[in-house]
Amino acid sequence: MRSSLFILFLLYCGNSLAQEAGTDPITIDKDTVIADLMDCSVSVIAGTGQGSGIVFTKQQEDEEYTFVLTAAHNLTVLRSETDVITPDGIPRKLVKFENPDVVNVLFVDHKRVGEMRVKGKIIRYSPPGIAGDDLALLHLPVQKFTKSSARLHLGVPKIGSNLFHIGSLGGLAGAESLTSGILSQHGRQVGRNIFDQTTAPILFGSSGGLMSLQSNGQVVGVVAKMSHPVYNFIIPARRIIEWSKRTRVDWLFDDKQKMPTLNEVYNFPVEDIKMR
Repeated sequence: MRSSLFILFLLYCGNSLAQEAGTDPITIDKDTVIADLMDCSVSVIAGTGQGSGIVFTKQQEDEEYTFVLTAAHNLTVLRSETDVITPDGIPRKLVKFENPDVVNVLFVDHKRVGEMRVKGKIIRYSPPGIAGDDLALLHLPVQKFTKSSARLHLGVPKIGSNLFHIGSLGGLAGAESLTSGILSQHGRQVGRNIFDQTTAPILFGSSGGLMSLQSNGQVVGVVAKMSHPVYNFIIPARRIIEWSKRTRVDWLFDDKQKMPTLNEVYNFPVEDIKMR
């Protein structure tokens, strides 16, 4: 009897120590997570189409800079090419992007009371399909567009992790619609690109919206496409980090990195064609 009690005591202590030293990320109150995710989710409007976006802010000295991460296919309609001749007589294609509208809807006492609408400048664009990552980054020339800033999850979430999605479901302006599901698989390959698979419901207008951990709100991916009524694909955070390094915007997702000057950010090529 004493041996059995001693074994149970050791198991209890082992479980307690495992919980204290656990590898799971710190959890945050669920209501706080949802409120922050709602706040940093926006609508991205391009022509007659609408998608979703995620607000990330970066502090540089006394200035706050606002950026929106979204899916590039939301912005394809804004891209145009013009044939030009350089001063050296070489024919080139000049790529231009019109500016999309970014909308943040304001609610008070559960009622919509207005919206903030700003023209975003496309500063990075990696096209959909095999040539790119279907990611784009916008700069908003305003401060305090939202109260919250998203945070990217730097690890690889476990299969079965509980997730939240927030996006402009069905094209409803404001990206204020919440759904939930789980991460159901890693590493789904479509063409040359890798996606993670989730069960959180999405609809038209969700593209570019966040998929985050329910435990702490960290973004694990950007919604890319609906593949089936009961599962869909996201561009995982690890691909976003890889893309951000290639396009020199990894400082946005790394608190330890200092942001370059805005001129330096703008001087890097906007369009990224992935070479493989």
